Amino acid sequence: MRCTRQVEVHTWDVKQKKALVGKAGAGDETTTMKGGTSGPKNTNRAFGKATHVIINEAVLSQAEAEQIAKGQYNDMALAYITGEGICQGNPELRVGYTIEMTGLGKRFSGLYYLTSVTHIYSEHLGYRTEFSVRRNAA
Repeated sequence: MRCTRQVEVHTWDVKQKKALVGKAGAGDETTTMKGGTSGPKNTNRAFGKATHVIINEAVLSQAEAEQIAKGQYNDMALAYITGEGICQGNPELRVGYTIEMTGLGKRFSGLYYLTSVTHIYSEHLGYRTEFSVRRNAA
């Protein structure tokens, strides 16, 4: 899913016989990870409005549709900036943790979620940690 301005969940309430639409967009980010502007806002400014519509979710209430839309929106927003790195071995780095990366300039320095972490030991290079990260704002 590309970085869209809005996510909508469309479903049908069988009991009440009516459509349910959950929406999430700018302002529904759980955090901007010390960044200035969220990815969806920057993308909207550069490429115009775009909405990702989800129609294959079984939803039981309006509140659940909103919750799913917000979750999908935040997951999509986290793909705005991705990266990989290698550092001296650090056994405390684990998938799901947040790390602060500095020295990357004003735009890219800040908090990142770890999405992949591999701890490696070799006789020639010693102990090192390779990782992948993602972030939702710059």
